[in-house]
Amino acid sequence: MTQSVSYEVLEGIVKVIFLLLNFVRRTATLLVFLLMLAFLILSHTSGLVASVTTAAIRAATGLASASSTFLATKSGLENELYEMRIKSNNQAKAIDQLERNNTRLTRNNQLATTRLTSLEAENRKLKDDLRVSFRGKKMSTKAAVAQVNGSLQARTKRVAATNLASVAGESIPFYGIAIIAAATSYELKSACDTMSDLYDLEVSLNPDAASDGGRDYVCGLQVPTKEEIWQSTKTSPRAAWQTAVAAYDGSTDWVSNLESPDFSGKWSSLKGWVSGWLD
Repeated sequence: MTQSVSYEVLEGIVKVIFLLLNFVRRTATLLVFLLMLAFLILSHTSGLVASVTTAAIRAATGLASASSTFLATKSGLENELYEMRIKSNNQAKAIDQLERNNTRLTRNNQLATTRLTSLEAENRKLKDDLRVSFRGKKMSTKAAVAQVNGSLQARTKRVAATNLASVAGESIPFYGIAIIAAATSYELKSACDTMSDLYDLEVSLNPDAASDGGRDYVCGLQVPTKEEIWQSTKTSPRAAWQTAVAAYDGSTDWVSNLESPDFSGKWSSLKGWVSGWLD
């Protein structure tokens, strides 16, 4: 009987020991799992832990961790966003400059229209039957003025509409050179036609005092090609900038205060890139 009891006690003790060992094993497994989960979360949320993890992984395997790859990708995207913002600001400045140029051209056209209006007011003082020779045809002064006025108004509308329509294309960096050259050619052609109209009208009203110097000067101006424009800019960008600023000297106060751009650094790489497209 004593031996049976001892065996049962021993068996119970062994069972308790196995239960304790099993509990310890499960508890240790759970703790290890929780520690691994916590370390995984910290490695993706804590910069310090991520750095330590990255250093350990690189030391052991020579490979970068997913966290370091993510951080590098994030940094690259932030740099690209910063550069895009700079380009956007530059384009906004270019658009603003083109709008001011368009305002100036519109003002010049308005001045031409004002001059024509003044001529019409003077001609109203003449008799309706006063006839002049306008472009080889005999007609009244009123008819000659009306013809010129109609041409100027239609041309002014076309020039204004063309300027507005080309603003977006001209604002594209470098690629807009061709559009700028085309728009300038159109404006010079319109200015030449306007000067010719005014000269012909002046000849019909006062042949002895008519002068074709202004007309010949405007009509003799030549617009360089996009290749010539780029060649001039590429060869001497600072001189091109100074020449452009000097052309507006006295017309607007803010032009003389413009700061010259920095044509070093990134300008060399941009020049090489654009040359591959334009040259």
